[in-house]
Amino acid sequence: MGLFGLIGYLFVFTFLISGLIVIVKQWENAIVLRFGKFNRIMQPGLQLRIPVIEQIIKEDLRERSFDLMPQKILTKDTVPVEVNAVVFYKIRDIKKSIIDAQNWMKMTNERAKTDLREAISKENLSSVLTKRDRIAQMIKTELDKATDPWGITVTAVKIKDVILPSNMERAMAKEAEAKFLAFKKSGGFVAIILN
Repeated sequence: MGLFGLIGYLFVFTFLISGLIVIVKQWENAIVLRFGKFNRIMQPGLQLRIPVIEQIIKEDLRERSFDLMPQKILTKDTVPVEVNAVVFYKIRDIKKSIIDAQNWMKMTNERAKTDLREAISKENLSSVLTKRDRIAQMIKTELDKATDPWGITVTAVKIKDVILPSNMERAMAKEAEAKFLAFKKSGGFVAIILN
């Protein structure tokens, strides 16, 4: 056996060893599919697998978030608003998230948009502006129920912005200014300062 033969054996040996050893990071879990069928879950650490026969799919188990793009929604009192939110989630069951859902991330995102539109459309504008936390909690509850079969836990939903049409913002500002001027003319402004 010559030098080239030894190098060839070392190359094949290195290739086989690298396919045999799998490192699963502390924040990950992995599932093993043997001939395409679920075999086991790999925990963090150094793991072994059978090359070619077993396929490894890793998932990050840390809490993550995604933004919901602004959704144009009509409130219960037919006021058009644009609402965006952020959803916080984590994978609870890696087997369900990979085997029971084809693309759990896209499915969760689409379901969150639907739940956001549904929740806002059931509320009056004043509720949407003043009771964001209650609405966000309703969305979280519904979204968590929907994602449970996919092994996903929704930990929080936060409504970031409620954007009103510009003409409505101007009308609300004029109304607030008129109330302030009426309050000031009535002497209430002076009474508050003196007290």
